Amino acid sequence: MKKISFATLRDPFVLLATILLLLGISGVAHGQSGPKWLTLDDGQIVASEGKKVLFVFFEAQWCAICKRMKKETFPNADILSLLENRFVPVSVDLDSKQTVFFNGKEYTERSFAKAMDVVATPTMIFADHEGEILGETSGFYDKDRFLVLLAYLDSERFHEMTFEAYEAGEEQ
Repeated sequence: MKKISFATLRDPFVLLATILLLLGISGVAHGQSGPKWLTLDDGQIVASEGKKVLFVFFEAQWCAICKRMKKETFPNADILSLLENRFVPVSVDLDSKQTVFFNGKEYTERSFAKAMDVVATPTMIFADHEGEILGETSGFYDKDRFLVLLAYLDSERFHEMTFEAYEAGEEQ
């Protein structure tokens, strides 16, 4: 087995490759960059089996706000914990022609977005473990507001009050 000597590390290419490798390992060790996104088919199965809420994130490759949420909102530790334990995150590309199934019906991701009346990105739809739509919202949510939204859905207060009332701390 050949040992790497310090002389080898003086080579600028070897040194650069070593630094990039270490930075990559460090980035992985410091945390997840967001939830593990499932396909709609797999997500609905996991939600059904685990009796969890299905969180469907409608996005597009060209959507800057979607990318911002994936970078700034979803990597939050509290959000990741809730998504991992109480929700099933699914990503749907509204421009994709990939075949998916929802409630036993076949769609493309694009036609599913149309069937769900998605007209803007990002749009977030929540469904119970049986596939019943609980609600939807669209636009940018920062980590604090998104955490309130997840807590609202997790508390099942959505049966009693609007999100706006919940967010304002109103009691009904």
